[in-house]
Amino acid sequence: DNPRLKRSSGIPNSHVIPVSSNVKGAMVDRHGNLVMRSVDHSALATDSKKSLSMETDDSVVPPELTCSICKEIVQNAVIIPCCGECFCDGCIREYLLENEFVCFACKQDVSPDALVPN
Repeated sequence: DNPRLKRSSGIPNSHVIPVSSNVKGAMVDRHGNLVMRSVDHSALATDSKKSLSMETDDSVVPPELTCSICKEIVQNAVIIPCCGECFCDGCIREYLLENEFVCFACKQDVSPDALVPN
């Protein structure tokens, strides 16, 4: 009742270490030796410091993620084919129905059926 071992293909030799047969997670290299992925502790420490030092401001939303109609973060995003602008699905459908199917951004005629999910 031997467990099936994975091959270590795609993992550079410098990133694996030889192990004994009773190690959980062992893989077989191209030479038939049992190996396991090694952990680069210095890289982990560097990544941890970067993630701790990053400051984010949740109040700033990039303009490409904001609906031009409601001025909020786009919900159920759709692209209008006449000009390629992105809107909330509900916002642009309501706008088109109330404004004789004229695009909010470029003022061309467009059908709500032509909206493309984004």
